[in-house]
Amino acid sequence: MEAMPENGAVGDERPRILIVEDEVLIRIHMGEELRAAGFTVVEAMSAEEALSVLAADPDFDVVITNIRMEGKTEGLTLANRIRGHVPSIKVAIASGHIEIVDLEYDAVFAKPYDIPLIVSKLRQMLPLELPAEATGEITYTLDANDVIVDIQPRSSEWLTSVLVETIIGTPLLSYVSGVSAAAFLRGILDAARRGNLVKVPYRCDTPDRKRSWTMELKLEEQGRLSIVHRLVEDAPFLSPVVFRTATLDLVDAIPRCSVCNRIFTNSAWRDADHQSPHNSGRSSINVFYDICSACNFLAWSALNA
Repeated sequence: MEAMPENGAVGDERPRILIVEDEVLIRIHMGEELRAAGFTVVEAMSAEEALSVLAADPDFDVVITNIRMEGKTEGLTLANRIRGHVPSIKVAIASGHIEIVDLEYDAVFAKPYDIPLIVSKLRQMLPLELPAEATGEITYTLDANDVIVDIQPRSSEWLTSVLVETIIGTPLLSYVSGVSAAAFLRGILDAARRGNLVKVPYRCDTPDRKRSWTMELKLEEQGRLSIVHRLVEDAPFLSPVVFRTATLDLVDAIPRCSVCNRIFTNSAWRDADHQSPHNSGRSSINVFYDICSACNFLAWSALNA
């Protein structure tokens, strides 16, 4: 059976997902659900077929592969080949026995699949990133239930109209990774809904650039909130920084602040430049997400304003 690409328009800029699953009905169902959620999806029924797809077109954002499949190549072998040869592709593993899986993969999904959970995790794994030298401002509008109902401008140098359409109608919190980060965002949303003008600095980095932003929240009519994001600084890292999301029990995982992007190392919160793979001798850094003391104070100040 040949790989089944979505019938999308040429130049489609939605995130591209490759699903590798030998159970036909499960694969088709997942593909349909992810397409409905705004992703471009290609399906493969085996690791061998997936390797053929990637050889012809490696431009994927995420590969989701089952571990145990029919064929000569297992899912873990496929995953490791992708990590070794195309490290820019994020790899998610699916298994009915997730306790045996290497937690250094970008995501681990239990079977049977929880599609809403997978969609939420994919949105967290694929943040909207600015190209180098980007500047500007963007405003999100939330309804009373914190669902994104508008984004302005609809198209800009870093946010395409296609991506905007996939974001509108989704809960803001579905893009947040980690309990602490969700609690932080929930706190400042609540503070803004009490009528406070909340302004929070934060970072949204790429592997090679530090990007500092401000986020200003204001209560509007009919319980809506406007969130204005302004880029205030865009600078290169001293050396590229690559992170892998881990779990709290992974031995070498270190905390990373979801707000300022600093990491906790040598008994202090420091900028990631000082713990880059180049300096540490590792190909990546395993992190779990938390909120540092300084950013926690910001949240406390907003909540008690």
